[in-house]
Amino acid sequence: MKFDSVSLSCPICDEKLEKENKTLHCSNGHSFDLAKEGYVNLLLSNQKKSKNPGDNKLMSASRREFLNSGAYFPLVERVTQLINLKYKNTTSPLSIVDAGCGEGYYMDAINKLVENTTNFIGFDMSKDAIKLAAKRYKEIDFFVASINNVPILSTSTDCIISIFSPINVKEFSRILKDDGILITVTPNKKHLSGLANIIYDKAKEHDSKIGNLEGEYFDLEKNDILTFTLNLDNNKDIMNLFRMTPYYYSSSKEKSEKVNDLTTLETTIDFEINIFRKK
Repeated sequence: MKFDSVSLSCPICDEKLEKENKTLHCSNGHSFDLAKEGYVNLLLSNQKKSKNPGDNKLMSASRREFLNSGAYFPLVERVTQLINLKYKNTTSPLSIVDAGCGEGYYMDAINKLVENTTNFIGFDMSKDAIKLAAKRYKEIDFFVASINNVPILSTSTDCIISIFSPINVKEFSRILKDDGILITVTPNKKHLSGLANIIYDKAKEHDSKIGNLEGEYFDLEKNDILTFTLNLDNNKDIMNLFRMTPYYYSSSKEKSEKVNDLTTLETTIDFEINIFRKK
């Protein structure tokens, strides 16, 4: 698509962005060039807390390799089922945003299974991740931005997907249509318990209430739990899983070496999936 049918707004003045050749520009003269990979950077320098915010190259590449193995495909199927069920009687094209899309795996996989005609767009704070996404998934538009300043026009989005990503309820509510929904995927109590038990002497359960966003902006419409056992039989997949999680960066050298020596791993995969409706 390459930004021909999306509702992006200027991160400087909030006016609608229009595409002309390989540039997005607004009526106030602000312009943003498409990178050679096909994405656009709409993250302003004063919105960054570090030079290269978001996931680094190693984490993004590891996530791509692990997810492409199909290990989390049951999650893709479940989220797609929820979207198809929600919009089964909808005939007009949907606008779906993946907030914190990373390297784009989930958005591409869902795009191939969703029944409605859909305009997909994904954004992430990590330029490294967005570069990977834009290079591979040419049918989807990707841009760099923060969840705290989402450069999308107000009330223009049918559905937001947030998979293991931070959430800004005020911004997400703003860009959703009046009947829009937010689908969140967060780790449930036992998620990756097999890996955590190797890394920590006393592994703590995840706080499953992390996905609870009921309040001023959203009502909970549906709560769903997806749990299955994952058996990995090679060190490459194990290390890709390890490197794409925060465990990799918080583990001691001794514990990291222990994971690096593994050739098999059995772990529980435990997702909490919530659908929130905009108030």
